[in-house]
Order: sequence, then C-alpha cells, then structure tokens
Amino acid sequence: MPGARGPWWARVLISAAITVLLWGLSLVILIVTDHSLSTHWSSYIGWTLIYLIFVVTVGLWGRTAARCVLGALIAFILLALSHGLDVLFYVSGTTFHVSFSYDTIATISAALFLTATIGGWSIARRATPFAWIGVIPMVGVVGIGTWVLNNHMPSVAFSWFDDHSDYPTWWWFANVSIQAAFVIAGVLVVWACDAIGIALRRDRPTPTSAGPIAVWGTQGGPAPWPPSSPATSGQPSWPAGQQPVWPSQPPPAWPTPPPQAWSGQPPSQPPAGT
Repeated sequence: MPGARGPWWARVLISAAITVLLWGLSLVILIVTDHSLSTHWSSYIGWTLIYLIFVVTVGLWGRTAARCVLGALIAFILLALSHGLDVLFYVSGTTFHVSFSYDTIATISAALFLTATIGGWSIARRATPFAWIGVIPMVGVVGIGTWVLNNHMPSVAFSWFDDHSDYPTWWWFANVSIQAAFVIAGVLVVWACDAIGIALRRDRPTPTSAGPIAVWGTQGGPAPWPPSSPATSGQPSWPAGQQPVWPSQPPPAWPTPPPQAWSGQPPSQPPAGT
C-alpha cells in the first residue's frame, strides 16, 4: 500500500501534510456550509463530509490492505455512532440542551469521535505490536479531550453566540484546531510506542549463517565416509565409538554409483579433517 512505501521520514512528512490538509479542509467545509446554508443543519452536513473524507484517507494511507480496511471500518463505525448521537442536538430543541441528557450524550459523542479518529488512523498506520501499548496513554488523551470538548467548547457556542444565525469564522477555527490537537496527541503517543517496537526490531541481531549445507550424494558435496564401493554400498556399519556427527540426518542408503572407487578394502579410519 502507499502508506508503506519510501523511507520513514518521507512517510512522516506525508502524514503531517495529510493532517494539515484535513485540518484546512475541515475549516473550509464548516465555514462554507455554515454561511451558505440557511438551515441549522449546516454544521451537521459539514461534519458529515469531513468524517467521510477522513475515512477514505485512512483507507488509502495504511501500511497494508488489511490494516487499511480495518482502520477505515473502525473509524466509520465509531464516527457513525458519534454523529448519530449528534442528531439529538438538532431535533430536540433548546430544552434538551440544558438537561442532564445533554451532558451524557455529548460526553459519549466526543469520546467516540476521538477514539474513532485516533484508533482508526493508528490501526491503519501501525507497524509493530508495540503500538498496542500506546492504547494506555491514548485513553488518557481521550479522557482529557472529551472533558475539554464537552465542557468548554459548547459553553462558548451556546452562551456567547445564541443570537447569531451562524458561528463566526474564528469560532470554527478554534473548534477544529482544538479537536485536531487532541487527535494528533493521541496519534503521537501510539506512534511513540510503535517507534520503540521498530527500534527493537532493527537492533535484533540476525543469525549468522554457518555456510552452505552439504547435500550428501550430490556434486560438490562431501563424499560420505566410509567411502562407498560396490562391496560397501547400502547401510554402513560403524565401529563402536566411531560414529560420525552428521550436519543433518544421513541418507537412508549410500548413493549408487559410488562417488569414489577404491581398490581393495576401504580404509578403516577417515582421513584427517573429514
């Protein structure tokens, strides 16, 4: 897949460029939909487009096809659940906003959003099992991000700008930037654990080869001992205490015709160095 090609620093730069493009595109989509659509569903439509673009990006920028599919699927399911809960804020009216249910649903929605974006990207981009250790600090990032998004961003939207038909541009800039900051933080903690696994994999010594393995009875391989002759072909018999140490299991029978011919009886002891 494209996400596994090129040196590591090139992939890091491409991932950073994708992040910046997603941030800028999200800001443009939210501002355009908010100012051009008369319906109060404008921001919901904008976020729908952003989520779909993110899922497609994850599906294209993974390391393997399986991780692309899994990361995109996880991101799509969790974002669909989060966005489905957001529908309640658009159909229930202002009385729902001040109820206890608002805080509960907003908390769940924000947690699903952060888990979907961080988890989907990390699953598609991970290189080693060490990345799963990053789930522990990622939970902390999701918890802090959920608290900030649920307790601070909505208070600005529903208290300072109640009389506005749309949000000002700087509000969308702050909203997208804060959400992106927590997503990037979560991705980085998983990536840091993955980098440890990559470093350990590179430092692992590779086994040294003991040389070519001799194939008995083939050209270029050592001749068996004791050497075969028509009189000694078949299963060899060895004097007690003189059995050789084979590099592998000896053949069931000596090759025929024998690789060497001996006049008379073969020597009883192998030559030195055999």
